[in-house]
Amino acid sequence: MASGWTHQLLLLAAVVALGTTPTAASIEYLVTAPGFLTPNTDIKITAVVTNPASAGQLKVDLWGTRVGINENSTVLASRTYDIGADGIDAELLFHVPDLSPSVFYNLYLDVTGQFGSDQFQNRSSVQLEYVTNVNVVVQTDKPMYRQGSTVNYRILLLDNNLLPVTNQLANITITNPYGQLLFQQQYVNFTDGLLQGSYDLLAITDEGTWTISVSAGTNSGSATFQVQDYVLPKFSVTITPDTNDVVTNPTVLYTICAKYTYGEDVKGTVQIYTSPFNYYYPVRQKPVILRVAEINGCYDYVFNVSLLNTVNYTYPTYPSINVTAKVIEDGTGVSQTATELHSRGTTRLRLTFGQKYNSNNQYTSTDNTFKLNLLYKGQLYVQELDGTAAPE
Repeated sequence: MASGWTHQLLLLAAVVALGTTPTAASIEYLVTAPGFLTPNTDIKITAVVTNPASAGQLKVDLWGTRVGINENSTVLASRTYDIGADGIDAELLFHVPDLSPSVFYNLYLDVTGQFGSDQFQNRSSVQLEYVTNVNVVVQTDKPMYRQGSTVNYRILLLDNNLLPVTNQLANITITNPYGQLLFQQQYVNFTDGLLQGSYDLLAITDEGTWTISVSAGTNSGSATFQVQDYVLPKFSVTITPDTNDVVTNPTVLYTICAKYTYGEDVKGTVQIYTSPFNYYYPVRQKPVILRVAEINGCYDYVFNVSLLNTVNYTYPTYPSINVTAKVIEDGTGVSQTATELHSRGTTRLRLTFGQKYNSNNQYTSTDNTFKLNLLYKGQLYVQELDGTAAPE
């Protein structure tokens, strides 16, 4: 009979008395196994048995209940290991049969040790881990297409070791946003685990989310793409706040830039709308400050934060400011808009001992190793928020 045991996941341990002689050694054992079992694989069971009364056996039984058949627990796998009189400290292989997690439930492992007059037994619950034998990866060359264009797609079949699955049959379907089947290929042989194909959209077809689905045996994968009559923008607008800004600054510098897709500057008019950000909108009327100026590539806007303070809406500081910039191109009237939620900082400088940051907020040095009883000389880095050295 065990006088003590510990059980965590599948952790079995006990100390069993060997009789009434005070000087007699006691058997000690420790058996561990995974809590999740993969079907049709060998698992490693670590067994440690010391001071056995004699040579004996260690028996491991896997029990489980099958759905719909009497629902009684039965032995699904069993193995007995012969242990010598010196005990054991080794890993034992135990084969888990090919079981389906949807068919068997309430699984547990029984571990029984019989060493002459010494014996022990423990039971722990385990689970079957469903392993996908084939991982289906579906990709398209673009996330969005216009009507009448060609959708190029790629399908990759990988095993659990990320190696290509060869000579695998699969079915391929393409459906429109209404779920209607518009394309189908059955029993396509993936000789090398990779297939590249294309699908031509009609000149007039449904706009929305389309789906490419692939099924290989019991495994499947899919990818979606959008069909939309879109026009690529001629230029884009960006808003860059001052990286060293803090809430105590009376002004904030915002740099608004408008660039064509080929890199040239855009000349036109910029409309800048600035307002305080509030999660609980609308609480009361929020002030919106408008600035209109000419722009030729970039425009530096120095915003006075005190303009946001009004009689009905007053804050001593504004931790977040919402900035919207609309650039109108000269001659054409084409406009593009950008919005930036500027979260203002609360610390003006960064002080770090033995660690230095670069402009991307990443460590550039980690000289923070100390040795006991040895003199250590370190450096205190004083940096701006953008990573530059602070002036003396």
